Amino acid sequence: MASRQRGGVRLRSRPHCGVGCVCRGHLAGLFGVTAGNADLEGTLGEHLDVSSDVQAVGDYYGPTELLTIGEQTIRGAAISGFVASLLGGPAGTLTDLALLASPVSHVDAEDAPFLIVHGDADDLVAPQQSVTLHEALVAAGVSSGLILIEGARHGGMTGWSGPILRDVRAFFDGVVADED
Repeated sequence: MASRQRGGVRLRSRPHCGVGCVCRGHLAGLFGVTAGNADLEGTLGEHLDVSSDVQAVGDYYGPTELLTIGEQTIRGAAISGFVASLLGGPAGTLTDLALLASPVSHVDAEDAPFLIVHGDADDLVAPQQSVTLHEALVAAGVSSGLILIEGARHGGMTGWSGPILRDVRAFFDGVVADED
């Protein structure tokens, strides 16, 4: 992995991993499944020569399929509003954009390994979003782990016990290469 110094900060040409909860989980998921997608790589900023490819993804409660998310939860109107804000309009009227912004739409065998964690009592982003992504990754031959936390609601740390935290640590220790 190439790296360079800029202003005292060491920049890597390939970040180690993408990790995020909820909206940032959605973004981390996109990082993990869109390596080399010129439509999503971007054209702004000073570091256009640095890839956004990642070695691993930790997706916690992240939306993964924006066309169906509003239908999967009792708070469908709320999540559909968030999706409309992201896309600039309702997902149903911006189908191509909703598919482009949906991690599950980009899954292929070249994707980074994933660890997906979701509460089974989430009433905003349905756990089925995580299950669907996990199943698509596994079907494509990508290493993916899914942890459904019993009784955990949307975005909270309820249920993140010692064993789950150990599983998260073991995942990242196992997939992120120390190249320094």
